[in-house]
Amino acid sequence: MLCAVAISLTMNILLIPAYGFVAAAITSGVVHAFLALLLLPRAQALLPARLPKDVIGKAVLFVLASGILIALSAPLLTTHVLTLLGIALIVPAIGGLFLLTGFKRFLLA
Repeated sequence: MLCAVAISLTMNILLIPAYGFVAAAITSGVVHAFLALLLLPRAQALLPARLPKDVIGKAVLFVLASGILIALSAPLLTTHVLTLLGIALIVPAIGGLFLLTGFKRFLLA
């Protein structure tokens, strides 16, 4: 867990001065993804529920693709109007990813 703290501090110190809240959001995503990957094997060992490998793969694909879309929208996050435009573009895109990865079927099962 200290590794996650080190990643968070390092990324925040290096990126926030140049990129502001976008860097903080990216750092948060990276740290949470790192922790999820780190804790997943232990959680699967302790909990009786098992996630099929294809579901885990789809989740990783969804997170990576969402992160790329959000990173690509960063130039739009400079003013209030552009931020609203960026949100208006990114929400349907992430919704489409949700459907493409089959999460709707998984959540309704």
